[in-house]
Formats: sequence, C-alpha cells, structure tokens
Amino acid sequence: MSRSVAIIAFHNSLAAAGLRHLLDRHFDVPAIVVDCQALEAQATRVEAQYIFVDTQTFVAHLEFLLPRRAAVIIADKQPHPDNFSTLDVTMSESDLIDRLNNLISTRPSTEQKPHELSQRELDVLRQIVAGKINKEIAAELGISLNTVLTHRKNITAKLGIKSVSGLSFYALMNNLV
Repeated sequence: MSRSVAIIAFHNSLAAAGLRHLLDRHFDVPAIVVDCQALEAQATRVEAQYIFVDTQTFVAHLEFLLPRRAAVIIADKQPHPDNFSTLDVTMSESDLIDRLNNLISTRPSTEQKPHELSQRELDVLRQIVAGKINKEIAAELGISLNTVLTHRKNITAKLGIKSVSGLSFYALMNNLV
C-alpha cells in the first residue's frame, strides 16, 4: 500500500503549519502546504489521499472537491454538510490528535456506492432539492402526500441526513441533480 500524502490549503498559514507538524509527527503522513489557488493542480499532481481545506477554500474549489468528499477534511469551526469530515482547529492539541487519528483510521473508501435509494426515493429527493414542498412533490409525481412523507422518512433514515441543505449536498456530490 502506498504511503498517504496530505495537501493542506488554508488561508491561515499558521494553522496550516501546525496541522502539517501534527500529521508528520504523530501519523507519519507527509503534508504539503499549498497556496489555496493552486490546490487543484497540486492535489492532482501528488495524488493526495487527504485534502485539508478551510471553509473559504472549500467554497472556492467546490466542483473539484465535491467528488473527492471521502478525502476532504474541512478544518474550521463552522457547521458543514453531513457527508464531509470536519476538524475544529480551535481544539486543544490532544483533542486534535485524537480527532485526526479517528479521521485517518476510519477514512471511508473513495469507491463508495453513490446511493442506496429506490428510484422513487431518488425522484422525491430531486424534487426536495428543487425546493418543492411536500404537496407540490405529491402533485408532480402523482402520489399521495402520505407517500411523499414516507419517502422523505426513508431517505432520511437511509442517508442519515436530516436537513434539506444536507440532502442537497448529497445530491450534488452523487450527481443526482
């Protein structure tokens, strides 16, 4: 198995340097700190297994990072979509090490199944992402309001995502819309 490599693209160079030190010292993961604007070229060139970004960089490189969600770790204190790993850079060093250990040891495979939803659940999900309310979804798909509610409940249970914004990110990441 090849050695893991990390790319770090933060606007805060001190936080980037600190994270690079922790990865090298505690996990034997070499990390390259790159300019946020050069993230895509560097991450592709070195075939990074982990990409650490701040929220600002994440938003700026959304199209590049969405398909790589299993490898992207957003390091910031802000709330994030459910399917992305996060790291609170304001934690103590020991808590950061514990969180990094958890992220690195349990990193999901990038070869995940895109979804486990039925075709009708996918239809309902697309309508949710389009911003339609339950009554509109029922009319559009020719099903009852109770059926829409059942599909929404099943989607939430299967994906573990409760918010509309989280479902929207899921749909975007898996090319469902």
